[in-house]
Amino acid sequence: MRKPISTRFIMAACLLGWLLAFASMTQAGGTFRFLTQSLPGGTTNQEYFAVLLTANAAGPVTFSAANLPDGLSLNSQTGYITGTPTKSQNYTPTLSASDGHTTVQFTITVHISASGGGGNGGLDIVTSSLPNGTVGSDYTSPPLTQANAVSPYRWGAQNLPTGLSLNGITGEISGQPVTAGTFYVTFTLADATPLQVITTIPITIFPVDSSFKFTTFLLNNGEVGTSYSDTWHTTGAAVCNDLPDPNQIIYSAAGLPAGLSVNANTGMVSGTPQENGTFSVTLTAQDCAGKTITTNLWIWIAPSSTSNFYWNYFGIPTAIYGMQYGSNNFPILVSAVNGANVTYSAVGLPAGINYNSTTGELSGISYEPGIYPVVFTATDSGPNPDVAIALATEFIVLPPNGGDTNSLAVNLWVKRLQVDTGKPGGNDDSWSATFLYNANRAGGALFNPATEIFYTSLGGSEIEIAPGNLKKITSGTLGILNYEAPDQSVKVKIAPRQQTLFVETHNTNLGNGLPADLLPNVLILGGKGFKLKEFLDQSGTFRAPSGYRSTAFVAVNGLIRANADAAKNYARFNLLLADPTYDYAPGDPVRIRLMSGQSVLLDKELTSLIEPSTGVDRVTGIATFSLKKTWKSDPASNNKLAKFAFDSATGKLGFELKAPTLSALTNSEEHLGVEITLGSKTYFTSVTLFKIADGRYSTAK
Repeated sequence: MRKPISTRFIMAACLLGWLLAFASMTQAGGTFRFLTQSLPGGTTNQEYFAVLLTANAAGPVTFSAANLPDGLSLNSQTGYITGTPTKSQNYTPTLSASDGHTTVQFTITVHISASGGGGNGGLDIVTSSLPNGTVGSDYTSPPLTQANAVSPYRWGAQNLPTGLSLNGITGEISGQPVTAGTFYVTFTLADATPLQVITTIPITIFPVDSSFKFTTFLLNNGEVGTSYSDTWHTTGAAVCNDLPDPNQIIYSAAGLPAGLSVNANTGMVSGTPQENGTFSVTLTAQDCAGKTITTNLWIWIAPSSTSNFYWNYFGIPTAIYGMQYGSNNFPILVSAVNGANVTYSAVGLPAGINYNSTTGELSGISYEPGIYPVVFTATDSGPNPDVAIALATEFIVLPPNGGDTNSLAVNLWVKRLQVDTGKPGGNDDSWSATFLYNANRAGGALFNPATEIFYTSLGGSEIEIAPGNLKKITSGTLGILNYEAPDQSVKVKIAPRQQTLFVETHNTNLGNGLPADLLPNVLILGGKGFKLKEFLDQSGTFRAPSGYRSTAFVAVNGLIRANADAAKNYARFNLLLADPTYDYAPGDPVRIRLMSGQSVLLDKELTSLIEPSTGVDRVTGIATFSLKKTWKSDPASNNKLAKFAFDSATGKLGFELKAPTLSALTNSEEHLGVEITLGSKTYFTSVTLFKIADGRYSTAK
């Protein structure tokens, strides 16, 4: 089973040697063993990638191999096997792993075939390392480099440190980081062939005047029902002599499998996993000087102590708007290994992207830029009973010019969020929230609770409502959907007419202490997925927009009049925009576009009609910007600017155009794209408008 991934992914992992060491681990309860039972075949015209996974290690794991195929090598610390095979034949390598107490090994057969058609044509990401940075300081790095890409090609990035951005055309990374930690960034190179390859390269961002960083870069893997133990480590923490422990560090985590928790004072993770699958875990540490760092790592949990069924997942390329994703010669797979009869399914993929239920191949073309939280499921019907493993990750669709996920606006707004935490690691946390969202509310695309699941999560707390359990309590197409758990622990209320969602849950485990930074907040509503990263203060309160660690952009309401009397026509929109890295300078471009699919309905340049003012947020001390229409009248006769105002402190944005050229609005429902350019940033959301009278459209039906 081939995994289409650049060997630069591995070269990036190899450079992790500059980190001090593996985290030391106390003895887990299970038997140290290989999860890996086989290796994929390869060809002499394609880069090769495989990884060795173990479970229940009692200490740092080292790997070794004998008789690997010619051209391949094994990294002894990471377990990654990489290279380009040079000779076609059958090989029988012996693979070994040691945790300092026990050594395990196995011998298998690997078939390397001769080069022929297909492969990735030598497409490669040459860059293998990136420099460190510091919060609040300009980040400088040479542009990403490639080999053998067919022009035009585009760069993409996922998990860049907040504050940094990637130019999808030049490969340049720039900006000022606003959060500290070690970030494992997945870079994609997509060319016109079409082909996509990926690599993961870590970027470490230090806090101001600190060398605090994580030295844990791999997590111990485990099994459902087997006691688990792992310990996280850092270096460079502040020394505070006035504390009982001068090196006191507080640890927390988001995304740990159910059954596991972290000791806030020691960094030790313990418990017994209750769910299997592959999990993205965000680690956070705060030293006694208040410096906070994070990192993002993966953990594999096998279904049982005798199962080797797991996801062969190490990242997937980002998709580019309008470009073919995947190819017959070089498929993109999200698949599992060691199953007898495996079928696949996914919830949350964007429109236009397909997932093959037999092979696990992703393919298609998407025209919906965004960050889509996706839950993949692999079910093995070979055992009795069936075994299913889950993988929660993100599928990214970037704009036509590529770029990074920091530049993508999440079309979700938190109107109110309050968290109450109980005992650390306990199941007595609670939270409630009111969201404003943008999704396709047209009749054929409206979320159908009878056939589609509803899912939302905050940190480690999850709510999943199966099809048929959300009940419509009012009449009409856009009736209110209501759900209440029998034990009163969960309440969900969706009002599509107002684009609002209310959630309340009790007796849950958020997996985080307070305050909490970069806390993931996920919503999957039918085929539309959203994911925000947020900050909660010590009281568990979220404050928009300063609490966002992601860019959020939604259309609250809109009203369009486009009938025969053009002089009386107008387009009015009220929106909300929060961007933690927003900056503006006089003369920066300001632009509005309304789109229907790929068709541009309206395009208005506003730069000469806007004047800025600056200020400082009294709570955060962050610079704020206000933009408004100048006193000068717009000389245009069509698409004439009547109003424009934006305040970055509150996120409120509104505009009105008179006599807009919108003759294309003819249907009873129109799902339009609203695009705003402010300086170097472009923000996009889609909102459904309904015909309420001849020539008049409104977001309210």
